[in-house]
Amino acid sequence: MGMLRAALGDGAGSTALLAGWPASQAVMPDGEVFFLDPSFVAAAARQAELDPDLECAMLSAARRIAGNPLARALVWHVFQRLFRAPRFLAAEVEIWPVLTAFQGDDAGLLYLLALLGALPEARALHRAHGVPGSVARDTLRDLQRWADHYRRHRGAWGIAPAQLPWFRLHMRGELYELGRLQFQPDRWRVTARAYRHRTLGVVTALSEAGVRYTAKGLRAEASENEPEGNWIARLESGPEWVIGHRITPMGAARRELTRLTRADWAEALVPGDPVLQLHIPSVGPLDLEACRRSLEAAPRFFSTHFPDRPLVAFACKSWLLDPLLDGLLPPGANLVRFQRQMYLVPLPGNQEDALEWVFDGKQANLAVAPRDTSLRRAVLIHIEKGGQLRGGGCFLFPEDLPAWGTAMYRRAYVP
Repeated sequence: MGMLRAALGDGAGSTALLAGWPASQAVMPDGEVFFLDPSFVAAAARQAELDPDLECAMLSAARRIAGNPLARALVWHVFQRLFRAPRFLAAEVEIWPVLTAFQGDDAGLLYLLALLGALPEARALHRAHGVPGSVARDTLRDLQRWADHYRRHRGAWGIAPAQLPWFRLHMRGELYELGRLQFQPDRWRVTARAYRHRTLGVVTALSEAGVRYTAKGLRAEASENEPEGNWIARLESGPEWVIGHRITPMGAARRELTRLTRADWAEALVPGDPVLQLHIPSVGPLDLEACRRSLEAAPRFFSTHFPDRPLVAFACKSWLLDPLLDGLLPPGANLVRFQRQMYLVPLPGNQEDALEWVFDGKQANLAVAPRDTSLRRAVLIHIEKGGQLRGGGCFLFPEDLPAWGTAMYRRAYVP
């Protein structure tokens, strides 16, 4: 381990990566690591429908790693940490180092090969639950997208450490791609709760207590110290009523208090309720009709193949749900039209993460960042005027899908 530590350096990422090393080495096979075998690699590449060039690079990297005792021990350790360790923390994995100094062009492929070591278990889970082969293939095709992303930015094939927790979901059967969207069973953890009117059917949301908002009702960042404008939400409830700060479907909290009577309003979504998290892969336009088909397919899929995973609502957290984008882009933009079908809720955001998505990578100097799309132009103009991106969240109830395309929550909203 001393040689490996010297090769990786003494940073926090290396320390996080090498945690649990004795435990993983204690169960390392004496001979070949099964997922480095050429026949395994080739079969896994076919099952995941990886490009021939990527498959060829994986086979070459697997041979080199298998022939290097230190690299072979490390790839086994990565596999154990991802899929066998009793405790998994995504935040620890995301800071693992890119292994270029140790493995050169094989750096990202070492992580990819370790991921594919869990593929037999993923396929067995799919078979046990009757997951259609087309869904399994579509879900695993995400590997190719992110390998392409890695290659665009690093000049070699692989998967970045920050993506390993994401692909752990794929391999553990916790995420499925159904048409345009991806779905992950989860719990509602957003600081808002929704109510539905018992006779009118309209939906409204209230903020949880203790949440800090700006004067415009957006989530206040720690750096936004505006004592005259920022305010803290309250939420009080009794047997017959609940009082709190209303969140509009456009994603802003109102400073005045609203009183809902329980005789008229039923709780529809509260913290801890089961939801399906939406993920939006970067695979072309966010077509509204394609999204509708995905959303309609998801409840059928999970009730058929995973009946133990109930669904109260769809949910999403993304830079795409920043309510400011509605004013920056034309009303007919796909992103704006998608937002308007959801009930938006304000969440704290990270502008740097949003910019990385918008520009497909970090921009050292926004002054020379590309302005080749309407989104990029709008974002840069917004920032040049002193604005910032926040991201946001949303929910959507399956029973409201028949009104998809009509901006149903906004249409029913009464100021």
